[in-house]
This record gives sequence, structure tokens and C-alpha cells, in this order.
Amino acid sequence: MKHVKELSKQDVSAGFSCKHVLSQVEKAVNKKKALKDEKEKVLSMNDDKSKQRTLWILKIMKLFYFTLTSLDFTKEDTYLYFVLSPIFKNLLCNDPRTCLLFGKTNLKVKAIEVNRYLGDEERRFAGPKIDIVVKDENYNMEIMVVEVSGPPNKVNQTHYLEDRNKICKNLKAMFKQIVSKMEVPSVTHIRKLKLYGLQFYNNEAFNAQANL
Repeated sequence: MKHVKELSKQDVSAGFSCKHVLSQVEKAVNKKKALKDEKEKVLSMNDDKSKQRTLWILKIMKLFYFTLTSLDFTKEDTYLYFVLSPIFKNLLCNDPRTCLLFGKTNLKVKAIEVNRYLGDEERRFAGPKIDIVVKDENYNMEIMVVEVSGPPNKVNQTHYLEDRNKICKNLKAMFKQIVSKMEVPSVTHIRKLKLYGLQFYNNEAFNAQANL
């Protein structure tokens, strides 16, 4: 298995239509009216996939411009719950098999890996605390982790590096656990398996990947 590697920052825009909406609303003086006008245009689109993605972008922009306050960006916990939580819920919870666990959740797969080597008299490891864990409900498996390395405007290189290493180690444990559960683990299937971790630090998002 290749070492879990950190990838370069990704372009997270959801296609040309979303880029257009972002630029139109961002430069508008009356952003509330601009959002309403763009929503009417989007609802008339024929491409359902682009329509849903763009409506999601509009929903997040409405949250950003009219619901959030500067206080929501000053602490890690408030940034996680009031900024990132609504975004991830809108992005991932449309799929009934996806479960989101927020707020320093123990990663069970890492606990299983560590406890395997502990003696009967040794205290069990509960698993590392993760800011957001994404689970596949069908298979009851953890498939993605998200770490918030402090509030968005605070620079702390040590915190960033510690969280980056934690993401890499946990992705590796998740990858090994999923492979061990395959009925017929073939190289072809394993090569198709990719797990991702997200890290938010200093107003930027970083993506890490685990694969064969």
C-alpha cells in the first residue's frame, strides 16, 4: 500500500453553472436580490444534476451572507457546528446510507487496530477523537474523516501538522479495515478503493487520499 499522501488543494466548485452563480452574487450590491434572481434562473434549468448542485451552492451562499456572523468564525467549535456542519449536511445527507458524526467522535476502526495488540490486562483504547466522521450505514463502516485545525483565521502550524498526520494514519487504518472485510479481496477491486480526508486550516481546505 502506498503511503497515505496529502494532495494539493482542490478546486471545489461544482461546475461552470455554479462558478457563474458564485461570481454573479459575489459582485452584486444587493446580494439577497441577486440570490433570488439566480435561483429563478436555476429552477428553469433542464439539467437536473447541475440544477441540484447549483441550488446547493445558493443555499450555502444564503447561509454565509445572511445567517452567519463574525463570531461563528472565531472559535474552532463554532466554526465546525455553524459553518461546516450545515455545508456537510446539505452535501452528504441526501444519501440515506450516509451518516455524519460530529464533535470529537471516536474513530472505531483505529480502536480495533490498536486493541488487537493489547493484552487482557491493558486498558482498551477508545479511538482517536475526530471532528467529523462519515459512515456508510449499509456496511457500518467509517469511510471519511474531517479535521478542523483551529478557527479559520488563526495560524498554528503545529496544530495543522498534527491533524494532517492524524488524518493520514486514520485513513490508512480505515483502508485496511475495508479491505479485510471484502469477501474476495482482488487487486482490481482494491485499486478502485479510494478514501478521503479533509482538513480545514487558515481559510483553506486540504484533501488527503488513501489508495493502493
